[in-house]
Amino acid sequence: RVPRQITDGYLTSAIINPSHALAPLPLKQVAIEGQSRMPDYTSGLTARQLADLVAFLQAHYEPYQPSREYPTYY
Repeated sequence: RVPRQITDGYLTSAIINPSHALAPLPLKQVAIEGQSRMPDYTSGLTARQLADLVAFLQAHYEPYQPSREYPTYY
């Protein structure tokens, strides 16, 4: 489940250049020396394989509407 629609372009960028946007977790969990722990697949996938992978991932995302209710403070 994700709080917004994930675009094909975002997924493609995340796969071929995983260091472009790192997750907002403790940095040592997601990066080593500023680079993503996920390997770079730029030369490892064909365009067709990349498109198939993005389609597979898109099919498994379930967007939901985040709650817009705010607590009442007295």
